[in-house]
Amino acid sequence: MTNPQLIILSALFLICGFLVLQKHILGPFMLKKVHFMPKERVYEEIPDEKAKILFPPMFFEAISELNAIGFSLVCHLVSNDSGRTRSAISLFVNRDTKTMAFMGRVAVRRSVTNRRPVGLLEFNTRLQDGTEISTINTSTVHVFYDLPEKVLTRVPHLKDAASLFRVHQYIVRQRHSPAMLTEPGTEADSFRKEINHSLARQAEMGYYFLDESGQNYRLTWKGAFRSSWRLLWPTKQILQRRQEREGRRMAAAAEN
Repeated sequence: MTNPQLIILSALFLICGFLVLQKHILGPFMLKKVHFMPKERVYEEIPDEKAKILFPPMFFEAISELNAIGFSLVCHLVSNDSGRTRSAISLFVNRDTKTMAFMGRVAVRRSVTNRRPVGLLEFNTRLQDGTEISTINTSTVHVFYDLPEKVLTRVPHLKDAASLFRVHQYIVRQRHSPAMLTEPGTEADSFRKEINHSLARQAEMGYYFLDESGQNYRLTWKGAFRSSWRLLWPTKQILQRRQEREGRRMAAAAEN
């Protein structure tokens, strides 16, 4: 093979490689440029009438499932996180088990990763030893760093509230620490405070930094590459399969 042919083949190989990996190469740069999160994320309480517009009908059908296992509706909250992301969350509380439940929908209007709206149901319990237990049924890949004080378990194959709550209670029992719950009437404020605290913890771990205004968090280079690559092939599919296996394993253990 002659030198010109080798040069042509090498150029074609590089072009093909770039086309295949362009999202992996350009994605982090695009995400770092456009993505930001307010330092203080504002969640506005809304009435049922407005919530019915923002939530799919299936979410309101699920309220009866939560009522059946001892949860009562506290309120509906809406946040525009960055002009691109809109979160609608309903808060529930079970005071017998000292457990909160969050049911919601997160929509991304424009994204370099082409993410679709995400629906979720999450159970959350805070323990006296400082641990926070969260069990959630979304299959979305977790891009934030794991916090040592938070035990997060994804069980994406369980869509009904009772089965997911059974798994959550099983995980809580493994900790051998009493549960604690915020005072009645303070649930929404506690939720807002925890959301902002979690974002600050991600900044401490190098995922975000405060911009010059001091009002918004922006991705560090490390955070931008991590976010992009964990949401693109093949890492996304590998992580989702891992989450699926771990979720099924945990669900099977809770049944025994």
